[in-house]
Amino acid sequence: MKIKTDFITNSSSTAYIIVIPSDIEAVRSFSELDTSMNDDMDLAFNNNENEAVAAVNQNLGSLKDGNTLWIDDTQGFYTTRDFLEKKGLMLKSLDMSGGDGMDVIEPIRMEDIYKMMNRLKDESKD
Repeated sequence: MKIKTDFITNSSSTAYIIVIPSDIEAVRSFSELDTSMNDDMDLAFNNNENEAVAAVNQNLGSLKDGNTLWIDDTQGFYTTRDFLEKKGLMLKSLDMSGGDGMDVIEPIRMEDIYKMMNRLKDESKD
């Protein structure tokens, strides 16, 4: 029988891969958000609807700039994730079992997709 003697973790992480269009519209009102399935209203927004809208819009701007959102550094992480999923922008969620417990939202910008498609098209001509 083998016994593992080094570090063992129970933590798992999830990476949410999303497509972020450059023309994604900002959230205009709290009614566009769904916080019923997470604790963001209590923990991140102090039950303030305006703060929730502002945080999600800030997160959308950061994603449009190509930045990754990390759960520990992002106010309203789950509300942002749920908003993107509701908009049909989530491509995939990847279970990273054995990770460090740090969920992330990883953007793929539309312009990056177009660049890749053009490059592949050019390569196929050769």
